[in-house]
Amino acid sequence: MNGNRFCGLYGLVEIDGGPGQGTTPARAAVQEVIDDLARLCCRGFVLQLAQVIDLGTMAPVEPWTRTMERVSRQAAELSLQGICRPVEPVEG
Repeated sequence: MNGNRFCGLYGLVEIDGGPGQGTTPARAAVQEVIDDLARLCCRGFVLQLAQVIDLGTMAPVEPWTRTMERVSRQAAELSLQGICRPVEPVEG
């Protein structure tokens, strides 16, 4: 595993409304996975669900709701830094 023991699993809606799902690359730290997920938001994707998985145990490291909160905060921070502009979910 090269020291990379965490990855993110996610379900999303693309900016054009199409559904999708995927995984982040394996990373050494949970925060690196959170960063990857936040960057998805910066690229115009709306995450519907995200969870960080410990590849050693194949179990979530925290509840998905906590992961979503962390990703939202990180995407907002990237936006404040001018790195990206997160896309807001469309009500409807």
